[in-house]
Formats: sequence, structure tokens, C-alpha cells
Amino acid sequence: MSRYPPGVERLTLERLCEEAETTPDRLARLIDIGVTRPADDGSFSSGDMQRSRTIASLEAVGITLDQIDVAVQNRWMDFSQLDLFYPPPA
Repeated sequence: MSRYPPGVERLTLERLCEEAETTPDRLARLIDIGVTRPADDGSFSSGDMQRSRTIASLEAVGITLDQIDVAVQNRWMDFSQLDLFYPPPA
């Protein structure tokens, strides 16, 4: 039995990279920063995809990953609630 609620799709690293239009190296950096977090089984949520896309949008307007890292570490920015705004498809 899965520990995830019914209907909640989990993503592999490869699938997350594909869906979020990113690379494994960039995703590793987001994990290091604490923006995305794989589950114990190494899978990711749809919220992780949205977090990756949100970070890409911030980068597109000139905010660097180093700046995001500082903001997350100081708790000036928190991306953990994005799952509430982008629920998995029904």
C-alpha cells in the first residue's frame, strides 16, 4: 500500500526534469537549497515541479539561485505552500 493519498502522482527524477523543463544538475541545486525535497523513495510531488518552474521564473527576471538560497536559508522566502495552489489533477 502506498503512503501517498490515492490519485497523487509521484514523479521520478527524470520525469520531474522533463515536466519542469530542467536538468538533473539544476534539480540537485534546488534540493541543496531546500526548495525541492524528494521523498524517502526518491520520488517527487507535482508541487516540486511547480517549485522548480517558479524558481525558473524568478531567475528569468534576474534573481540568482545564490540569492534564492540566501532568502530560503534566512526564511525570507518559502516555497513549501505552492502545493496548495497547484493541486494534482483530479
